[in-house]
Amino acid sequence: MRMAVVGIDHDLDPVDVIATDQTQMVLLDLLSDGLTTIDAATMQAAPALATRWLADDGGTTWTFDLEDGVQFSDGTPLTAASVVSSLEHVARKPDTLHGARLEVISGQAEFVAGRADHISGLEVPDERTLRITTTLPDADLPALLGSPLYGVVKPAEAAPSDVTPVTGVPGSSAPAATAWTVGAGPFRTEGGDSSLATASRLVRVDRGSARLESIELVRVADESAAFDSVRDGQADWASVPAGKPATQLGLTPPAGSNVRVETSSLGAEEFLGMNLASPTFANPQFRQAIVRAIDRTKVISAGLPGLLPSSAVVPIDVPGSMIDPCGDPCRYGPDQSKVLLAQAFPDGQVPVVEIDTSDGLGDVAAANSVRDQLVAVGIPAEVKSMPFAEYQTFVTTGNEQLFRTGWVGLAPSAGAYLGPLFRSNSLDNLTAFSAPDIDAELAAAAAEPDADKRNEAYGVIEQAILGLTPIVPLGSYRSAVALSAGVRDYVAKLDGTFDIARVWMDSAVTPTTG
Repeated sequence: MRMAVVGIDHDLDPVDVIATDQTQMVLLDLLSDGLTTIDAATMQAAPALATRWLADDGGTTWTFDLEDGVQFSDGTPLTAASVVSSLEHVARKPDTLHGARLEVISGQAEFVAGRADHISGLEVPDERTLRITTTLPDADLPALLGSPLYGVVKPAEAAPSDVTPVTGVPGSSAPAATAWTVGAGPFRTEGGDSSLATASRLVRVDRGSARLESIELVRVADESAAFDSVRDGQADWASVPAGKPATQLGLTPPAGSNVRVETSSLGAEEFLGMNLASPTFANPQFRQAIVRAIDRTKVISAGLPGLLPSSAVVPIDVPGSMIDPCGDPCRYGPDQSKVLLAQAFPDGQVPVVEIDTSDGLGDVAAANSVRDQLVAVGIPAEVKSMPFAEYQTFVTTGNEQLFRTGWVGLAPSAGAYLGPLFRSNSLDNLTAFSAPDIDAELAAAAAEPDADKRNEAYGVIEQAILGLTPIVPLGSYRSAVALSAGVRDYVAKLDGTFDIARVWMDSAVTPTTG
């Protein structure tokens, strides 16, 4: 299968991979396996490097048994100590999405703060066994570790002079090298070349379950060229950028087209957060008025292509998601907004709402749409934009007001959205939402071993959170890939990757070129 790739001029270190960059996620998934993977049909954790796992009765100690004989692509044996080193490598970057999620492991905070040279909750009883202890019961831990972002890697170079032992982990090392790029996935770069930056082909490893024998990397200039390469018969797979014209999305395919576009849910969503620590948003009726004043469809049309309007926190198709958990309070209703506004401020002294955004053209256009809709119902508003890097920092300072942000759940679970965003002590709770009863319910749901009961509990929690109006839901993203006619049994996953054990190429289908 020929994959059109953009911007892969460097090796992929998991800590640098962006969860919403579909091509990076797919390549990382091909080159490195994690302890688990996600079954595309059940959306439950399935064996990968770990053949089985078991939690203790308290739900806080997990034991993972590793497959025998696994090697990294450079021939180095993969052991439980390798998994520890790889997870600690990710944990060293707590400002990343996947680094922060490891906060559930005991001792992560001390390790990140430099008060310990090892995460105490990662233990190696022997080279084929890994024990993970969490601070609280977390039934979704195996699913979390199924994200490609936790694929086990080792440094590309690890000379003996560059390594120091990790205290308490037999046989482990923490190399000084920063290029953690050698994986043990279903594919490796051809010819023993460990560099993805220059590789032209990936080949299946002996232990891999993939049906494809190899994957050719077709390097193109940009996402538009990637799509065109499939259309023109030069590639079989390409990620389709958001906002492509309808004809290119396959809605009205040109006659004789050799390309089809398949869309699927992506576990990513966008919303407007309200900083509840600010006096501006202290009045719940005012927050409700803001929600009712905003037509999310107009905001998306103004500058957020690829977003599917939704009133939910948990994106559609994520286990535990609901179609409309918020109901009437989240529906666009300017007249109702004016009534709520009058109730909140009988004296007419409505505070000015600052709408914070990064300075991208689409971002500013969306923020301007929000501003205009608020002003239309009598809420004074102004847009404050800043460079993206500055904005990323700004929304963590506590000075943000009404700000646009999003979330990617690294596990296919409602808890992967609700917990990080709304638990009082979460690193990613940017709205300063705090409700002791919600905290208790989130903890109880996370501890529930039965997936159906857990999802049901999360549904109730999502409705309760939205009833307290900490955010304005906007929508969830969908991913799209262009595929040639020869690609068979392509099954997409919520993280933008696909089921590599199923897909195959039909050699009877001749690509159209030119």
